[in-house]
Amino acid sequence: MKNTNKLNENNLIEKSKPLIWAKFRQFNTHELKLIETYLSRIDARNPESRHVKFTKAEYCKLMGLHPETKPKQLRQYTQHLLENSIELNVGDEYEQYTLFSVAKCKMDKELGQNVIELSCNYDLKDVFFNFAEDGYIKYRLRNIVNLKSQYSIRLYSLLKDRAFGRYEWKVDIEELKEL
Repeated sequence: MKNTNKLNENNLIEKSKPLIWAKFRQFNTHELKLIETYLSRIDARNPESRHVKFTKAEYCKLMGLHPETKPKQLRQYTQHLLENSIELNVGDEYEQYTLFSVAKCKMDKELGQNVIELSCNYDLKDVFFNFAEDGYIKYRLRNIVNLKSQYSIRLYSLLKDRAFGRYEWKVDIEELKEL
């Protein structure tokens, strides 16, 4: 099952165009890397794969936390992740969503350690899983895992989407800042 794999930089990310061009508000670098890792763990053609587990150690690594961080301390990080929203724009209209509907921290008896479980917001299932109509990009997790800022992570997806088009992408600096 894809969503229980260990952190693997060769995992493939398939990201829909609406998710590429969504406006991410107040997500930090570590949260964006967590989202990218989440995307690398789901099967983009199967909405049933929306539940993803991270070991506590793996989660701490992705979030830039000390490996000895206590599960109770993780609550503030998962809460911040659940409180953040993205904005999808269509012309002058917009929709705002939280990316994840559930975050759990519990002991996994099989693994013998705490795990963090995330489930994407079911209202966004088309953004995560049904993207053939709108198009998507693909890349390996290793392409973003060493990026140092939230801006470089976001810019990577935007440029990747524009890389193979038959057009130039001209954007003024204010619009780029907004993206």
